[in-house]
Amino acid sequence: MWYLQTIGVRMNASNGSEVAPKVPSRALLVLLVCSGLCNIILGVRLIAAKSSPSVPALVYVQAGARLPMVLGWGPDERPVSLSDSSLPTVLLVLRPGCHWCDANMPNWQRLIDGARQRYRFVAVSFSENGLAEYLQRYRLLLPAITSLPRGGVFDQIRAGGTPQTIVVGPDGTVRRAWLGACSSQTKLEVEHFFGISLPLIISRNRTAPRASGLSIRMQFRREA
Repeated sequence: MWYLQTIGVRMNASNGSEVAPKVPSRALLVLLVCSGLCNIILGVRLIAAKSSPSVPALVYVQAGARLPMVLGWGPDERPVSLSDSSLPTVLLVLRPGCHWCDANMPNWQRLIDGARQRYRFVAVSFSENGLAEYLQRYRLLLPAITSLPRGGVFDQIRAGGTPQTIVVGPDGTVRRAWLGACSSQTKLEVEHFFGISLPLIISRNRTAPRASGLSIRMQFRREA
């Protein structure tokens, strides 16, 4: 035992004879056993952590990302391309039944009305179920994408859920991207970018009209 080696042999001062070392106490033995068990448990956890696959963090689309010329395909399976227009393209990522898309719709409608001469607007939905009726209900006469390519930036768009507002230049470069409905900060950024005043601020717990004291209570969450 290392304990015995450490304490060594003591000499009896009275007769010069050697005195046998003391046997370790029961409490010390218990501590040694517990320490050994802790080392074993830590070792097992380290091995398990190294062998388990890491879960990648979600990455959302950001300014500077590049999209290919073909953005996706519409309900008629025709491709929707950046080359269809010389104007920058604004992707409105939405979904029928998305609560926050409905809440943000007045802002989108104001954006379309005020910037349609400078931007081309395209609706993007991850499913075509109910999409035609949804766009008709809000009088959005827009080309629609219902099938996106896989991988790269398109997976980042999927990860962002709905709603999203993404501005893409004619060369495929993402100029700006906003996730969620218009909070006070997002509203200021969108207004500054497009030079258009939006009617609503959609905050954590309410939707406030710009020039009214009315408010509608809401439970905030990002719908995917």
